[in-house]
Amino acid sequence: MKKSTLGMVLFISMHLTINSMAVESSWEEGIAIVEPRSNPYYLDPAELRKERERGLWHTHHYPVAATGMLPPYRPIKNILNDEFKNPIKKWLNHFFKSLTQINSFDQMMLWLGLNVFPKDNDPLNPFSSSTSDEVRPKFIGVSILERQGAQGFTLSCAVCHTSQLFGRTIVGLTNRFPRANEFF
Repeated sequence: MKKSTLGMVLFISMHLTINSMAVESSWEEGIAIVEPRSNPYYLDPAELRKERERGLWHTHHYPVAATGMLPPYRPIKNILNDEFKNPIKKWLNHFFKSLTQINSFDQMMLWLGLNVFPKDNDPLNPFSSSTSDEVRPKFIGVSILERQGAQGFTLSCAVCHTSQLFGRTIVGLTNRFPRANEFF
């Protein structure tokens, strides 16, 4: 066998060996990813859409079961939204607002760094309206839950891991301005 043919055979076999090793060990630490893993579990397209949405809802609601501190939802919303007639409460409300410059519950959510929930008609909305019967909240990352007969609210992973890009809410994009830790 000529040297050039032997060299070509060695090159091809080495190339095939390296490529097959990269495919087999692509989940190991330090391996370069050369192509996207859009379906790493090899699910059929309908099942993949369903599982993807379940994961998105999980990031939106987690960690509601593990949350230790649960601020009361209605009292805080009422105080911030002027939903009372008592003059003493009105005065306290005015005093609180003059200190914090926060005038509504929605404004507090924006101050915390929450992003607006994507619109249903947005073609890039990751939360498909066809597969989820859940009511869309106004902000992504806040969950209202009930404990011991009272409603409270908590913030999820989506507060820090959702942001705006060109006017669209993108799940997975780092939020540069979260203040959840300052609040809690």
